[in-house]
Amino acid sequence: MNESLRVPLCLVLLAALGCGDDTTPPVDDTTGSTTMAPTTGTSMPTGTVTLDTTQGPLDSSGDSSTTASGDAEIEVSVEAQPVPSGGSAELPDPVAVGAMGMVTITIDNVGGADLTIASVTLDTGDLASFVLDDGGLAPVVEAGGSTSVTVAFVPINGGRKSVGVTIASDDADEGDYAIALLGRTSPNTYRQLMPETSPSPRFNAGLTATDDGRVVLFGGRGADGIRLADTWVYDVDQNEWTDQLVVDAPSARDTHTLAYLGGGRVLLFGGNETNGPDETPLSDTWVFDLGTQAWTELLPATSPPARFQHAMTAVGEDLVLLQGGRVDFGVELADTWMFDATTEDWTDLAPPVDPGVRSAFTLSFDGVDTVAMVGGTVASSSLTDETWLYDVAANAWTMGALTSLGTQFNHAAAWLDGGLVVFAGKNDIFSEPVPGTAAYDADADAWVDLMPARAPASRFSHGAVAVGSDKALLFGGLLFNGGPGSATDELWEYVGP
Repeated sequence: MNESLRVPLCLVLLAALGCGDDTTPPVDDTTGSTTMAPTTGTSMPTGTVTLDTTQGPLDSSGDSSTTASGDAEIEVSVEAQPVPSGGSAELPDPVAVGAMGMVTITIDNVGGADLTIASVTLDTGDLASFVLDDGGLAPVVEAGGSTSVTVAFVPINGGRKSVGVTIASDDADEGDYAIALLGRTSPNTYRQLMPETSPSPRFNAGLTATDDGRVVLFGGRGADGIRLADTWVYDVDQNEWTDQLVVDAPSARDTHTLAYLGGGRVLLFGGNETNGPDETPLSDTWVFDLGTQAWTELLPATSPPARFQHAMTAVGEDLVLLQGGRVDFGVELADTWMFDATTEDWTDLAPPVDPGVRSAFTLSFDGVDTVAMVGGTVASSSLTDETWLYDVAANAWTMGALTSLGTQFNHAAAWLDGGLVVFAGKNDIFSEPVPGTAAYDADADAWVDLMPARAPASRFSHGAVAVGSDKALLFGGLLFNGGPGSATDELWEYVGP
C-alpha cells in the first residue's frame, strides 16, 4: 500500500470538518476588503460521477453477461459507474477549500478465478489534495466478488485538481489499471491568502507565472513612492514567498513587464525609472534563471524602443509578444514585437492592422493561438473599452466586443479555463478604483459580469497571473486614488467561473 498517502478516513473527516482555514482572516467591513473563509462542516455527497472515456473504450469484461470462466478479470467503477483503464471520473460537485468530498472506487472480479490486489496507490497529480483510505481493501477478491477503497478530495487551494490512481493486480490481460480522479473547488470564488512572508506593499510590479506552480515578481513602486529592484518567487502549493536576494539585478523600476519563456527562465523588458514630467523609459532586456537565481542582461541586435506601461505575454515556449506602451505623457506606441529566446532577439512584426496607440492595458494568451488586449489609455488621457484579438500564426489583429465593465485602465487580467477574466481597475483618471470581475468568451465574442459573492476591495495598478488550472492570483496595487500610500501587499486567489 502507499504508506505516504494512507490516512484513516476518520482522521481526514476530523481534520476537514473540525478545523477552519487559518490562512484566511476575518472580513473587515471598515476597509471594503472582503475575505473568503472556507465553508467547513460540509462534505460532497457521493453521487453520479462524470466520466471521460475518450482515452479508451470500456473493457468488454465489464459486461456481466460475459463473465469469464477461467482467469481473474478486473473491472473498476467510481460511484458504480465503470471507468476503463486510461479513463477518468470527475467528482460531481465542487468542494470549498477546507471542506471535503469523497468517492468510492470499487474493484470487481468478473473473472473465474481469485484476483489478487497487490496495491492501490495515488501516484501522480495533485497528491496534496487527495487522500486514499484503503483500510477496507481485500488483498484477494474471489470470482464474482468485489472490494473497494475511498478517496477524499480535500483541496489545499483553489482550482481544478486531478490525481492518478493505479491498481496493481494479477490480471494478466490488464496489467496495472490506471484511472484519474478529477475535482474542482467552488467556482467564481475569491480567497485571500496569508503567507508568513511577503514582498512589501507595492504597485506597478512585474508579475508572471511559471509552468511548475511558481510566480515570479520583480520591482514595482512602494508605499513611499520609491521604486524597487527586488526579486521574489511564490510557491503556490506551499503558499510561500521567497526573497531571491539577487546581487546583480535590473535597476529599480516600475510599469515594466515580465513573461515566462519556459525552461525556468523569465523575460523582463522596459519600465520607468523616474516620476513625471520627466519620465525615464527603459529599453533593456533581461532574463532571470530560476535555477541559478541570477539575472542576465541581453544585448539583442534589434530591440523595441524604450517604453513603460506596455504589456507582454508568452505565446508558447521561447516566444513572447509585446505591445504598445508609453514613452512620455501623451506619447504612446502601437507597435507589436516578438521576442525569440532561441535567438535572443526581437522582431518588429508590423501587422497590417493594429489597435492603435495605447498604454495601461492588459495582454493575455489563451494557451493556443489567440492573445486578447483589453482597455487602456489613448494619448495618456482618453480611455477605451475596446477588446482586440491577435492571431499569433496570422500576425493579425481584429476588434472584438466592447467590454462590459466600460472604459478601463490599470486593471489586471488572466486567461482561465472559462475565458479571459478581468479584475477591477479604474474607469476615470481622477476617480477611485472601481469594482468588478468580468469574463470574455472569445468564441462567442461576448462579455459577462461574473458578480462573485465576495471580492477584494477595488484596486488598480495590481497584477494578475493564471496559475495551475482555472485559477488566477492577484497581488498588490493601490486601494485609493491620490498617491502611493495606499499600496498593498495583499495576495488573492480567484477560481474561474
